[in-house]
Amino acid sequence: MLMANSVVIEKAKRLSESCLWDLQRKYFDEEGIHAWVGQVPYFVSSNPFVADGYAHIIIRFIKDYIFKHKAAMEYPFYILELGTGSGKFSFYLLKRICELRESLGLQDIQIRYVMSDFTASNLRFWKTHESLKPYVEAGLLDFSIYNMEKEEPIHLVNADQSLSPALLKNPLIVCANYIFDTVSHDAFRVHNEVLEESLVTLTTESDNMRGDQPVDYQKIHVDYVTAKIGNEYYQDRDFDAVLAHYLNVFAETTFLMPMGALKALRYLMRLSENKLLLLSSDKGYAQLEEMDRLGPPSVAFHGSFSLMVNFEAIAQYFQQKGGDYVLQTPRRGLKTCVFGVGFKFEEMWDTKTAIDTYVQGVAPCDYFNYHRFMSDNFEKCEVATLASHLNFSKWDPYVFNKFAGYINKNINDEEYSVKEYLVGGMRNLANNFYFMPDSIDYLFDIGLFFHTLKDYKQGIAYYEQSIRMFGDQFNAHYNLGLCYYYLGESPVALTHFKKSLECDTSSKEAKEWIEFVEQELNK
Repeated sequence: MLMANSVVIEKAKRLSESCLWDLQRKYFDEEGIHAWVGQVPYFVSSNPFVADGYAHIIIRFIKDYIFKHKAAMEYPFYILELGTGSGKFSFYLLKRICELRESLGLQDIQIRYVMSDFTASNLRFWKTHESLKPYVEAGLLDFSIYNMEKEEPIHLVNADQSLSPALLKNPLIVCANYIFDTVSHDAFRVHNEVLEESLVTLTTESDNMRGDQPVDYQKIHVDYVTAKIGNEYYQDRDFDAVLAHYLNVFAETTFLMPMGALKALRYLMRLSENKLLLLSSDKGYAQLEEMDRLGPPSVAFHGSFSLMVNFEAIAQYFQQKGGDYVLQTPRRGLKTCVFGVGFKFEEMWDTKTAIDTYVQGVAPCDYFNYHRFMSDNFEKCEVATLASHLNFSKWDPYVFNKFAGYINKNINDEEYSVKEYLVGGMRNLANNFYFMPDSIDYLFDIGLFFHTLKDYKQGIAYYEQSIRMFGDQFNAHYNLGLCYYYLGESPVALTHFKKSLECDTSSKEAKEWIEFVEQELNK
């Protein structure tokens, strides 16, 4: 029932044809890179731990494929990331792939990583990013403006050519993290042994409308009505077979068909001539048991919006195409799944071992559940335990920032081995820094760590990196003044104390240090 001040945005529409998806694209197009600044969540699937697992699976897959197809060494392996967004995951994954390629003696393998998204402003951000430049210059990294909901050329900006069967001599490797949940879906219900579609109606309060569009997506109300459907709903044999599968396995439930993902995969399979490896982590369902007797699909609004991904439907589609899949075993949180066509995982021994280790073993969801506990309870932990967690995170600067204050407060009371363990990890933390608008200044955190240990030279190095990256800041200049002073370089210290005062003209501490050092220099 509508309230008196409610407005119907649209009524009884097929979910994949809803205006929600136009609003979604408009949001990302307008926000650009700033969508990932305190709005759209992405840490859970864009961190060094997830990248490490993906890199191991990808490198082992390439190694297996070359073992079976010797001529594959002559051509590049293209790795296409869908819905790249901020580019942070691309940086971590490409960096780790290069490290593994080196350590495994596979330097002759040709890699071409392609970051893609439909938003041109994101591409401009990637092209000028300092952390990505070395990979571009080495010919390892390229970019593409690509809307995965359209069958359009995937044109590589630097190479000035498009992905095609002629170019893709080797299997196309696709990464899709937190993207399938934000592209179009259809909704269905199985009820009394009948398959029905669930049509969406959107309403909101009248004061939330500007012209014909809502202002605040969080105030959109989503309701469903059902309607019977006939056979050949999609007019696509494989899609319709997946749809019919659910009528056979469920007595009562509602479920989503991830049509944006499925159509994109259909297109990518054609481009690669049915030689494709897909790795995906997202919110969703990977087992039929998780999908039984569900109610109407819930739309989660968080700057943009998202729906639960039906990975089981993607698995059914790959099966229809003669492919293979590994769906993560049941556990809470993020789902990580691997799919392939053109080969069987049972015949790719190293690949299967890597999947068993990084998907069925300690998966991204296990790491994230553990990390959430550590983040909530770190003050009850010993510093040695936090150091182990940082290593487990693959030295993630975001994780270090959670613990930095506590570690710096207690580090001088720790035994030598703990100090040295953390000292050795600081370089890894710094190398994993990826700049974003409104980034936390992890470089300052690292500088403060060394400063606290009275390793003033190292502290200075990271404080100066902080200023180069983030500009003049009171804390960085003030701490540089302290470090230089304790190293006996009072004139340099004075310069930084004065710069800190320029940043905060009310600072009593900076004024006192300036006066003290000037008096000392004038003696």
